Amino acid sequence: MIRLRIAAMFTACLFLTSGIAASAGNLNVSPISVILRESSANNTVTLENRGDQEMRLEVTGFAWGETETGQMTLTPADELVFYPTLLTIPAKQHRTIRVALADAPPDPTERTYRIFFEELPSLTPVPSTNGESITFKTKIGIPIFLLPRKTVSADPDITDARYANGAYHFSLVNRGDAHVLAQNITVLAHDTAGQPVFKKTLDAWYVLAKSSRTFDLPITSAECSRVHNVSIVMHALGRPDTLRSFEQPSSCN
Repeated sequence: MIRLRIAAMFTACLFLTSGIAASAGNLNVSPISVILRESSANNTVTLENRGDQEMRLEVTGFAWGETETGQMTLTPADELVFYPTLLTIPAKQHRTIRVALADAPPDPTERTYRIFFEELPSLTPVPSTNGESITFKTKIGIPIFLLPRKTVSADPDITDARYANGAYHFSLVNRGDAHVLAQNITVLAHDTAGQPVFKKTLDAWYVLAKSSRTFDLPITSAECSRVHNVSIVMHALGRPDTLRSFEQPSSCN
């Protein structure tokens, strides 16, 4: 009989749009985002072990950005401080992590970070069993937003709509000095009679301050040739929808 043990990592970077707590495996994290202010740059995160065995965790943090194609970028950030960095949570218990920013220079724009909680292998030997077993390890990441002393806000817009190479392209631009959390984007096209040609919904996520996100929606040349106008609506958390309308594409080649 071959004894096989497989270890797997379950990662949640929290593409969540609402709620006050997040869970992955037996780990519960609250809140799902941390707000720090230049005038008071410290806060806490509560970690709860809902399982029947103790849980060991490592805490790491990074400066966080997003590319135009929606890829997360993480870079070391010495100014981001958290304690403890290693902890053990007994079964059915919780622990608190303190998060702060030290020596962060003033910035008129919201600054963004991410903190990760990664489950480590247990120090307690696992009894041998015949057959196969799978052990899932959890990793949860939540955003941290450092707000400047002045009031900041997002300023989203939809621009650069065009058809090219078999797709309808457009950009979601945030000219503001705070992030916007886009839940989804609806693209609705009509013909000259006002009849719908297509309606498609795209997943969306954070667009950080002074940044943009590009979207490519595949459509056929036959669909494109019927389009008279296109309406694009961004549905965002905690703010009115952003709506823009565009005329028929200049070319469907």
